[in-house]
Amino acid sequence: MTSKHFAYCFAALLALLQFVASVNAFEECFATGFQSRQLQAFLIDHTRHFNNVVSNLASKAAGSQIQITEIKIVGESAAKETHSIVQVSWTIQGAPEVKVSSFELLLEITYADGFVEKAPAKTTGNVRSSRFEVPTLHRFANQPAAEMKSFKVSITANSSETTTKQISL
Repeated sequence: MTSKHFAYCFAALLALLQFVASVNAFEECFATGFQSRQLQAFLIDHTRHFNNVVSNLASKAAGSQIQITEIKIVGESAAKETHSIVQVSWTIQGAPEVKVSSFELLLEITYADGFVEKAPAKTTGNVRSSRFEVPTLHRFANQPAAEMKSFKVSITANSSETTTKQISL
């Protein structure tokens, strides 16, 4: 079992233990006669807490080598006035023997009407930022234009690792 697999298993075990602790606390509160609103608030709070714990543990277990440092709108497109330029920047940390040959990026823009625009890009391994030209507003027939609401970026590093061993006779 690799250290990464062990970390995933360990994170899952910790999340399960946290969930069991929440269930035990729920049983104690239920036995003391919770009101309906109190019970609903308790469940919502503990569900959020559980989701946060699982999310944090998974991200720590994965040990991501890529850190996204910036996602911002840097201006209007010079080529198309109806488009904005979104810049994404990142850093990467890893062993020197691992060479990153390229990055694959996927920018997802969610508009106020719920529409999701996906913009893929590919860069070389020495680049640490990329710009996307995306529609500023989402327009759909007989609907008012919807503004950008949120961004989500996924970055995949394509790498190769070289190991060399020399022995003397």
